[in-house]
Amino acid sequence: MRDCSVAESRGLVVSFISAFNNGRIARLDRIFAPAASFKWYSTSAPGRRLGPAAYARSPLARYFAARHAQRERLVLQSWQGNGNTNGYSQFEFRLVRQALDLQPTPYEGKGAIICSAAGDTIAVWSMGPRS
Repeated sequence: MRDCSVAESRGLVVSFISAFNNGRIARLDRIFAPAASFKWYSTSAPGRRLGPAAYARSPLARYFAARHAQRERLVLQSWQGNGNTNGYSQFEFRLVRQALDLQPTPYEGKGAIICSAAGDTIAVWSMGPRS
């Protein structure tokens, strides 16, 4: 592992959102860390992934396919890098989440990226409605 630059971290988040919005499931699967390094992907309903389900890496591609079937889209509004700590590039974001089963709703969240020679991957993604 190595420290990520701000540009690398933001670029990976933008790539994730693009792949998510376009239903590129294989690309999404590569963007997220393998099971040994994956920490969690959590969000509230619809498509709720909380508690033990958030930590499960193996169903993540199926989750993305199900959300794409609901025409879910994420629109990034802001992104802030919070530096590198313990091998992770920390960040926070604000976005609008919408789908057939969700009116446009402001969300906020945080995440962590692992940068390595093998490729940069997202290890943590956590989002919930803005209060």
